[in-house]
Amino acid sequence: MQVRDVLAHVTKLRRRVRNKARRFQATASDDIIGSLLERLEEHDRSMHGFQAELERNSPKAVLETWIQFPDTKPIENEISDLGRKAEADDAEQFIEKLLDLDQRLLSLYHTAAEQTHAPSVQEFFRKLVDMESQKARANSWNVAQTQDARHL
Repeated sequence: MQVRDVLAHVTKLRRRVRNKARRFQATASDDIIGSLLERLEEHDRSMHGFQAELERNSPKAVLETWIQFPDTKPIENEISDLGRKAEADDAEQFIEKLLDLDQRLLSLYHTAAEQTHAPSVQEFFRKLVDMESQKARANSWNVAQTQDARHL
């Protein structure tokens, strides 16, 4: 796949996860979980903006570079299964699955960086990995705070 196709594909996967989170949020009766899901969605929006800016500021040659990209079918299947049996009692489990999917999507960028020998493409994906890692740490912190608040 070309780098631009990789980005479009991962963006599409993230959109599917975000839509699942929105549907779950609509059924969740827990205000704390709803608030957490809103923060997770906000992080995804900021990541999308960062990615779009990175694409705009990158040379065309980077975006048109062909790389070997791993099969995403297992992740796509997990996204499809996400929230199928969602009930309010499953809120923490749902959030844990969201965080796991977030980590798996992050690993796609990491794998893409490893699949090329072009320094400019490696740097492009490293920037995405760095931003995603920061987002993942913030999401994990938010989850920990939410779980603490729920158990008080």
